[in-house]
Amino acid sequence: MQHFRKPEYVIPDLPRDLSTISDDDLMSTFTEYVGWQNYASAMLVHCEVAEHEADNNVKFIEAQKMLASWGTKDTVTKVKGEVSQDPEVEKARAKQLQAYAERKYTKMIYENCERSAALLSRELSRRIGRDGTERRQQRWVP
Repeated sequence: MQHFRKPEYVIPDLPRDLSTISDDDLMSTFTEYVGWQNYASAMLVHCEVAEHEADNNVKFIEAQKMLASWGTKDTVTKVKGEVSQDPEVEKARAKQLQAYAERKYTKMIYENCERSAALLSRELSRRIGRDGTERRQQRWVP
C-alpha cells in the first residue's frame, strides 16, 4: 500500500482574487493543495479503520461485561446500566469518540483541499482557454 507523507509545507492560503497571481504561483499553489489532498485522503482511510476498530472494541467489551455480570434474576436493562458505567467500557467509549473526532477533522481537511484544488484547477483552465484565443489573435497583428 502506498503511503503519502505529510507535506513539508503548511496548507497554503488562497488569495482572494486568483486572477492577480502569476501562472507559476498558481501552479505551485495547485500542486501544494493536491499534495495535501493526497495526504489527507490516505489519513482519512487510516482514521476510518481506527474508528471501525474502536467501535468493534466497545461492542466486544460491552458483550464481555454483560456476560460476566449476568445473574439469574437480572434484567437486561439492569445489566446494560451496570455495564455502561464500567470504567473499562467508559475508557473504550472515550477512545471511540476520539477516533470519530479524528476522522471528522481529517475529512474536513480533505474536503477543504479538494474544493480549493478544484477552484485552482478552474482558474488554470480559464487561463489556458484565454491564452489560446489571445495567442491566435496576436498571430495576425502586425
